[in-house]
Amino acid sequence: MSRLSFREINHLQIIVQDYCSNLDKPGVNLRSVINTSKAPLDIESINFDAPIKELVEIIFDRLLTGQESLLQFLEYFQYKLDQNSDNYVDIKSYINKIKRPVISDSYENTNIARSNLDIRTFYDSERSGDTIVKEIRRIDIVNYNLESLRISLIRELKLKKVCVFEITGHDAVLKNYVLKRILNEFKEKTNRGYYPPIEIIHSNYSNSLQHTIERKLKDNRGCDNLLQLVDRQKDLDTVLVIWNHAWEKDNFKNDATNFFEKVKADCNSSLSENRRCLLIILANVDYTNKHCYNNIYGCTALEIPKKFLLYEEDEGAGILEWFENELDRCGLENNEIEKYIRCLKEYAGDIYLTFQEIQSIIKQIAGV
Repeated sequence: MSRLSFREINHLQIIVQDYCSNLDKPGVNLRSVINTSKAPLDIESINFDAPIKELVEIIFDRLLTGQESLLQFLEYFQYKLDQNSDNYVDIKSYINKIKRPVISDSYENTNIARSNLDIRTFYDSERSGDTIVKEIRRIDIVNYNLESLRISLIRELKLKKVCVFEITGHDAVLKNYVLKRILNEFKEKTNRGYYPPIEIIHSNYSNSLQHTIERKLKDNRGCDNLLQLVDRQKDLDTVLVIWNHAWEKDNFKNDATNFFEKVKADCNSSLSENRRCLLIILANVDYTNKHCYNNIYGCTALEIPKKFLLYEEDEGAGILEWFENELDRCGLENNEIEKYIRCLKEYAGDIYLTFQEIQSIIKQIAGV
């Protein structure tokens, strides 16, 4: 009986399949791996010319007849993988699980186990350094908070039109937090894909917004305007992100209003016909934390909080509680968690500083 769950065994098979599928001769190479691993399998009775998925299933059926066979195979196979990859970390954790001693339920064996084994060691082997690093890398603040932004976005998002939204804040927060959340929600709402976002910088020294965008489209995409772009990209939705450094210019509001009205007039008919959307994000880069919006006609402002809530309120979990739970889920010791939460608390919820500190802590623990 395997100590691995069905899900874990299935995951192992997928890892092996993916590895072999990238080789010129999958069956030949897999046979070589089994031979070199010294796993006790009767390879002469296996058809290594079979499709790789079928072949891997056959091999695992035989490997699972004994823990030692599977263990020998995995201990050799792990070094075929990139040691910085999630697959390598997963296999290491599965090897540890197979090696872990089993404590019998009988009274006699339980007494022996208690005298020789530390239950905490089992937990630590499960939560090895590699596993913690892997889990830490999975922490994603993108789905935390921003509920009012999500509601406004979903309410105003039209699936067959030009949709323009305005966000304001520090570029690091906008790019790595807010924009990612918007694109996640956009994809979920449309239930279809979009082309990689086109990002354009509009500076204080630029001419009109229309001139900036059309010049960039001409230089980088060979299109004269956005209508040509959406007609060319009609298989998927189109996303345009404007990193706006000119939001304080006196004439910017009128300039942007005129441009967005023109884009809607030009593109809405084509988008409706092709059942596609042009999503435009006007991202005002504001290092002052003023959070000023231009209130442009036809452009929906998506409010971003100036501060994270530190503690739980009606709006949901505070940032300290959320991050504490994430670190605990990753298997960090209590004293480490408390240390990082103290660091985070110093920024009093400031959205930019808190966001940057969380990213820094994750990188520190992950050794990036």
